[in-house]
This record gives sequence, C-alpha cells and structure tokens, in this order.
Amino acid sequence: IRDRPGVVTINNDLVSREEVPDLEAIPPSIEVGPATLEGWAVTAGISIALRQFGFHVVILELGLGAALDTASNLLDLRVIQRVVALLPKVYACWFAPPCATWGRFGIFNGATRSVARPQGLNRSDWELEGTLNMCVAVYFILECVKQGVFVTLEHPDKSLCWCLCLLRMLNSSGHMYWYLLDQCGWLARPSDWRPVQGDLRSRKTTRLATSCDWLYRLVRRCRQQPAHAHVVIEGKAANGLARARQSAAYPVLMCTEYARLVREAWNQGARPNVSALPVALQKVALVDVIDSVAYWWNAQDRWLRAGHELRAPR
Repeated sequence: IRDRPGVVTINNDLVSREEVPDLEAIPPSIEVGPATLEGWAVTAGISIALRQFGFHVVILELGLGAALDTASNLLDLRVIQRVVALLPKVYACWFAPPCATWGRFGIFNGATRSVARPQGLNRSDWELEGTLNMCVAVYFILECVKQGVFVTLEHPDKSLCWCLCLLRMLNSSGHMYWYLLDQCGWLARPSDWRPVQGDLRSRKTTRLATSCDWLYRLVRRCRQQPAHAHVVIEGKAANGLARARQSAAYPVLMCTEYARLVREAWNQGARPNVSALPVALQKVALVDVIDSVAYWWNAQDRWLRAGHELRAPR
C-alpha cells in the first residue's frame, strides 16, 4: 500500500463460489418493491431474503474468492461516489464491514486498536484495510441518515468499532438505535452441523446500529431460548473450512425476518427520522470519518486524477 498510493490488496478468500446462490434464479414472491442495498455482503443472505420479498437488490462485495467483482470494490473512491449517488433510489441499506481487525484481542494478531483508540495506528496493511472499510461504512451511514434512507450496521458486540466517536454521536442524537441479539436465537449453526449432534448452535452476539426503530423485533437473546449447546467459533470445521469465516453467513431465519420487517415497513409507508443532524455531523467528508486514514483517501484521489488505475483485488 505504501509504495502505490490508493491501492490496497483485498483478501478475497472468504467464501467458495459454490456456497453463494444464483440470485437471478430466485424469483420475487410478491409485487416488486423499491431497491435495497447490502454492502460487504459475503454470502448475500440479507439480499437473498429481500429478493424473495419482492425487492430489487444491489449487492456489493460478495465474498467470491478470486471471482470477486472488482467493479464493487468498496475501497475505490469511484464506487463510493456511485453508491452515494444511488441512495435516493434506495429504501434500506445493510452494511457489515469486515470485523477481523476490530476485536478486543486483536493485539495478539498485530492490531493496535483499543477502547481509547479504536481507529488504531494502522501500521500494517491488514489493519489499514479494516480501518478503511469501516471508514466507508460510517460514511455511507451518515449519507443514508442525511438522505432519509433506512440503514443498519451489523458488527460483533465486542467490536471496537462501537467506540468510534461518530457512531456514538449518531446514537446519542437519536438518529440511530442500538440493539443486541444472539444469533443462536435465530438457529445459527456450525456449517458441519448434523441433526444427530443435537441442538448445537453458534452464539455470535451481535450489535445492530440502525435507523430502523422497528428492528427491535430482531432481538433474541440466548437466555430466552430452549436449552442448547454452543460450538466455539475457532479452528476448522469437519469440512476443513475455517469456522470463523463460515460464521460470517447469517442464519436464514434472521435474514427472512429482517426482509419481512422491511417489507412491512414499506407497505405501511414508514420513513426514517430525517431531523437535522448535529452540526458536527452535517458536513462530514470521507476523509473526516476516521482522520487517521485521511492520507490514504487523498493519495488515492491524486492517483486516480493522474489517470492511473487501481490494482484489481487479488
């Protein structure tokens, strides 16, 4: 990254192509509604459910390994600009930027984040990429709030992203609600689960920051569920794939309920709170979101203006 401004290597070894359904083969089940957008979609579980409920879906950054569509690289300023221009036509957005560098034990993997300094020092390309993706996600959230688009950010409950100043300000201003849920409540299971193993689930405590006040209905806590066992999300599953990466896929029941709630909100004419943002948030540019990486965005802008192309994700 340092030797080529504006270029970042993206880890595409996320999900095998065989695990991602053909969206075009899924016909809408009811009258077609407006557009929805899912960013950092990986297996596109949210979009698959929304399509089944009749929405047009815009999907960015599917985790398709080497087949990742470079046109949807969300670290490309041109893609970011196109997404912002598209927002007036979008009803609801769901963003789930990579969480690998945002954990509280990241220090053991070379990350430098902390509660007091969640943005980290970005000394490694790995951590810098995580910071840039979160920077784009928060920027999209601000644009959605300003343009009256329902928006949701999903990340683990213990993620240090929840310590970022802008997210806390959005929550304090009443523009975003924070909800906590356990994915085991939606029957999240390990990918190699078999019925003979009994009721074995993946807990995955997740926090949502959302402008959708009706998403409280996604809240399900582990303690409220029938007795069940949890699998530790570490190591490899019986099929040889990393449990942590496979756990990125949401439970089908959760995706379906989210899509149902979005459809219900659309049918009832629900719209998000469009009251004025606090002055400090009204004119936040991408380079202001996490100021420690402003140099990277400025370098990319100069790189593109000089007529260069970004390296395709590998």
